[in-house]
Amino acid sequence: MLENILEGCGLVATFFGSMFEGEVSMITSAIGAKMGYYSIYLAILLGFAGAYIADVFKFFVSKSQGKKILAKRPGLQVKMDNMSQWFDKYPFIILTFYKLFFGTTTVIILLAGLKGVSNIRFAFHSAISVALWAILLGSFAYYNGESMLAKLEVIGMCKLQILTVISTAIFVYWLAMKRPFMSYCYSCAS
Repeated sequence: MLENILEGCGLVATFFGSMFEGEVSMITSAIGAKMGYYSIYLAILLGFAGAYIADVFKFFVSKSQGKKILAKRPGLQVKMDNMSQWFDKYPFIILTFYKLFFGTTTVIILLAGLKGVSNIRFAFHSAISVALWAILLGSFAYYNGESMLAKLEVIGMCKLQILTVISTAIFVYWLAMKRPFMSYCYSCAS
């Protein structure tokens, strides 16, 4: 009974966690799969689905509200200028692998929306990019989870609780400090 609840909660957390803070969610989900709570394939699939939905949502927001977002965040304009020349030279390569460029995914999605990339083209390239990201990161964390879990053996039965606390703390941090698109969405509603 408890294992079924843990499996369900872990998979739901994988899906929603990859929407908000993808890398952390994929790593903790892969470690949870290594611990035997659920299948790594299901964790990668749900991580892909959550990250893909979030990226497509960000793309549509950037297409319709990108200029307003840049006006509210002048620091983002510097990153946009730096990435723009690369995007103009290699748009298909950057769109196909953008999820692997850690720290620049939001800028690339915003740039794609402002440059007028078609919805179908972005959806296609994003699916490839997010699939590569989910498979590579999930597999890496799963196969290296053995050494990570060995370090947790000292703590014993508290492994899952520790992973839950870390994931929750990172989510709360993201909610309070990061939320790049959400803060704009909240200001539009009021």
